[in-house]
Formats: sequence, C-alpha cells, structure tokens
Amino acid sequence: MKKLILPSLALVSILVFSASCSTCYECSESVVITDNNGNPIDTTTNNDEFCTSDKDEVTSREDDGAVCQVQ
Repeated sequence: MKKLILPSLALVSILVFSASCSTCYECSESVVITDNNGNPIDTTTNNDEFCTSDKDEVTSREDDGAVCQVQ
C-alpha cells in the first residue's frame, strides 16, 4: 500500500502544477527620457519578459501602451 501512495502523490502534484501553467510573454514599450525640467530629450525601448497565468496582467500592460508577444 505504501508503494502506491508515493507515486500517487507525485502524479497528483504533477497534474495540479500543470493545470496552473503560465504563459511567458515579452512586452516592449517606448519610454520618453526627460531632462531635469521635464522636457523630452530622447526615447528608449523598455523590454520586459515575464510569465503569468493571469490574462488581465497582459491586458493591463497593453492598455498602458506595451506590445506583448507570447514567447
């Protein structure tokens, strides 16, 4: 009986982990660089890689101007 418990627990753990899988994204957005007076002097691109299972996080970043792609 004990020999069945450990493999069963391992299988359940794998199933639970895979059910909550996240997707990895790369988001990029333009950032304006300003001087001390707040005047824009240049732009740069901010790239961010992250993994999430929450689609609202991706939508929020895109609503803020980022362009996100699944990796």
